[in-house]
Amino acid sequence: MAEETVLKAEKREAAGSAEARRLRRAGFVPAEVYSDDKENVSVKVNAHDFMLMLKRHGEHQIMALEIDGKSVGHVLTKAVQHDPIKGHIIHADFVTVAMNKPIQVRLPVELVGESVGVKAGGILEQQLSDIEVECLPRDMIDSITVDVTNLEVGDHMSVSDIAVPDGFTILEDAEIIVASVALPGVEASEDEEAEAEGEAAGETKESEASAEGDG
Repeated sequence: MAEETVLKAEKREAAGSAEARRLRRAGFVPAEVYSDDKENVSVKVNAHDFMLMLKRHGEHQIMALEIDGKSVGHVLTKAVQHDPIKGHIIHADFVTVAMNKPIQVRLPVELVGESVGVKAGGILEQQLSDIEVECLPRDMIDSITVDVTNLEVGDHMSVSDIAVPDGFTILEDAEIIVASVALPGVEASEDEEAEAEGEAAGETKESEASAEGDG
């Protein structure tokens, strides 16, 4: 990580939906800190500060955690729940991590560059939006970037084509397609052909069945 982000939290004793609503009205996000070797801790974090963290680093980040002003190690953002209508954060889950032990996490895939196929009139399609990797917490990055500059019409990139930083291991199937470039209407034409073939096969079966019945 280029810089260490510090998440400041306060322990909360009360639980329940009514208390959660009260905290949100007061400008806090109720959250849980999960640990494999310690008891889970219920906390609250400043909603505005946490939102700024997410905008800057995304939802996949390692943070130094302070609870009531005391450093308690590092955590990974596990899940962030947003209000389905207004979009603001209503809950967050964190999990403790040991900085010297590899972790497995899904990172968003970001396509960069303008492909030669797109310049020629093709359409870039992204089939894989995130990817599971293993790395040390200190090496955590915001996303996995994939350069599609050399993709021509009809080309595709698979997981095996992704270059990741040193210390990273990709845990996805190497054959999964990440992105491809197709001509407009090609996919629709292929679907129509497949549908026509299916209808023809159905008509053939019906004709054979009819002939058997007449016989």
